[in-house]
Amino acid sequence: FGSGNYEKLRKELAMSVWICLAIGIVITVVSLAFMRQLFTFLHTPEDLMTETLQYFGTILAGTTITIFNNFAMTLLRSVGNSRVPLLAMIISAIANVLMDLLFVFPLHMGVFGAALATVLAQVLSALYCCYYIGREKNLIPKKTDWKPQSVIIKRLTLKGLPVAVMNSVTAVGGMVLQTFVNNMGTSYVAAYAACTKILSLFEQPANTVGLALLTFVGQNYGAGKMDRVHKGVRTCMGITAGATVLLSVILYNYASICYQLFTTDAQVVVIGEQILHFLVPTYFTYIAIEILSGTLRGIGDSWLPMIICCLGICALRVVWILTAVPLKNDILTIVFSYPLTWTVTSIAFIVYYLSLI
Repeated sequence: FGSGNYEKLRKELAMSVWICLAIGIVITVVSLAFMRQLFTFLHTPEDLMTETLQYFGTILAGTTITIFNNFAMTLLRSVGNSRVPLLAMIISAIANVLMDLLFVFPLHMGVFGAALATVLAQVLSALYCCYYIGREKNLIPKKTDWKPQSVIIKRLTLKGLPVAVMNSVTAVGGMVLQTFVNNMGTSYVAAYAACTKILSLFEQPANTVGLALLTFVGQNYGAGKMDRVHKGVRTCMGITAGATVLLSVILYNYASICYQLFTTDAQVVVIGEQILHFLVPTYFTYIAIEILSGTLRGIGDSWLPMIICCLGICALRVVWILTAVPLKNDILTIVFSYPLTWTVTSIAFIVYYLSLI
């Protein structure tokens, strides 16, 4: 796009659509086919199994929609339009909440309604982004661009493979952790599930700044302006640290109120408050992972960040869970795997980044 080679851009966009479609179909079919076996393997409590299958079955059926929504937002950001993806996420979030209230309460659709609301919100976001993509003629592939081209597909797949592997391996580590949480009973499962939702708020500053930095670094690295790259990294570290500290103070002091947004069960609230008070003060150790991995991908180095994350986040987390939890089986031992792996992985990223300066 930046070089004005719109013919190549349109062909790569068309091949990206084919890749997204193929991935979405494969994930949907495989995950739906083995969903019950997976949740049985994760030791999901039997009293939660039916609703769990209803919820995730609906979410997984909409996997292709989610993939295309993410693709559309990424495409707009890559051409310098970050406003529309932001508005799409805001509209989607508001629509999700409103449909949750409609489907769960007046229509009494339960967990299926909540899941359906999530999928429909993704549809709304994707359509909103596609509308603005359609207004840019250089982003619309021509009929001849849709012919599958193995060379382009292979190149795009190899570019995206490290991130896909990293996310998949991280998910495996999360499933191992979830298995041990599930063994502790329904209250702990509910508390941990709500905790992951609350902590996702923590991830937003680092995630969004990391994505923005990826584009910024890519442009400046291509122009040979490494001084701007390093200045951008320092600035983004400061911005993210400030946002994280602010969120930490709020969530630590209002942990109980945050949990009461999800449940009125007193035991679940107590357990959740205990988890948040333990994790929140350590969340600053997560910042460098997103900032520096985005920086490294921006300069074209995607394989080593993948290796660092796979070893530091997934492998170390699994080792901790399998060795430490049997010795002291409580929720804090399990969630300690988070700051442990964040710290080790952040140190690895910092050392590698400094070696490149």
